[in-house]
This record gives sequence, C-alpha cells and structure tokens, in this order.
Amino acid sequence: MKKLLFIAIPVLICSCNANSNKDKLSLSNSVKIPQTDSVLIDTDKVDQILPVPKFDTFRKNCETSGVVQNSKWDNYKKSSDEGIFGFYTLFNKDRKTSQKFEYLGELVVFVPSSNSWTFDSPDQTFISIHLQKPDLQLFDSVEVGAKTDILKSIFGQPKLNNDSTQVFFDQKGTIGIFKVENDEISEIYYGLLDLDINKNMTMEDVEEIINAW
Repeated sequence: MKKLLFIAIPVLICSCNANSNKDKLSLSNSVKIPQTDSVLIDTDKVDQILPVPKFDTFRKNCETSGVVQNSKWDNYKKSSDEGIFGFYTLFNKDRKTSQKFEYLGELVVFVPSSNSWTFDSPDQTFISIHLQKPDLQLFDSVEVGAKTDILKSIFGQPKLNNDSTQVFFDQKGTIGIFKVENDEISEIYYGLLDLDINKNMTMEDVEEIINAW
C-alpha cells in the first residue's frame, strides 16, 4: 500500500550576480519552487518533489557569517541578477548543555540586497546546509545520529544507495546526500543546486558535488 505524507514546502526564489566561468557539472535552467501550503508526497513515486526547509528553522543556531566565495555562486539556483549568497556557521547554543557552542555545520542563504544584510533581515531564504553533528534537525526527526529508517518516510526511495551513502534528488535541483554509519545518519548535505541532476547520476558524481559543497 502506498504511504502518503504531507510535507510543508516554503516559497524559494534565489538569485546571484556572479559571472564565473568556472568548470563545473552541467547547469540546468532556473526553477522556482511553486507557492503552496503543502504538497501531497507519494513515497512510492520516483519523481516526487523534495521538501525545502525554511531559514527560520536554523536562525537560533546561526553564529558567525560572511559572503560565500564568488566562485561557488554558480552552483546555486538563480532566477535574477541581484542579491548575494551568504553563509552562517551553525552552533549548538543551548547553555544548559555541557557542550556549549559546539560546532554543528554551515548554512548558505540567499539575500536579495547586499547593502542591508543583517542577522535580522526578514528576506533570507534557505539555499543549502551541511550538518556534521547532532542537535539540529533538518526536518522532523531528520538529524545527524538519527536512524536511517526516517529517510524513506520523508524522501521516499533513495535514487542512489550503498553502505555509506543514501542520495535523494528531484528534477528541480533539490538534493539530499546522507552519509551513513551503522544504520545511523553521520553527515548531511542538503540544498538547492543549479546542476543537471538526472537518473544517470553515479556515486562518483555525488562525491564531486560534496567536494564542491
């Protein structure tokens, strides 16, 4: 029997002003995430649309920030020629724990105006995230240290899968790469990339994406 899940998907429109000609994997045409309150995901369907998290989900864990190096801008989704891509380092800032300000990973956002970007800017949108430690959920129950069983319930069947990696992606450029150890998620790469993602992708291609992350 097919399982149906409701996953919230926010609006995402991203852009950049880079003109880099750096060699990279083939780019696809820009795609905007359609506005909707929810999407009905059939976990048995091959070409389902993956959910996209909101920036506010991670705001409380953001610490230091900066502008993403220009050579990487062409890796991300773009729909106009204005704005910048910025990054935040992510920390566990729960002062009640014994491990205060433990490094968790890095988050990339799109900011429409480079002249007024501050931590409190309301118009920042999620682009990508790399998580290396637990205590920060990508989606409900999806975090480093979680059992890999949760991945199928959220993303469906992996497009690529071996003993150490599970990969999910859709034709809009959203991709999730989950490193696995002992049936647990050990590392997460998740984002909206301007890559020509297709069903012929190999694990070698995945490693190239990780290296360029």
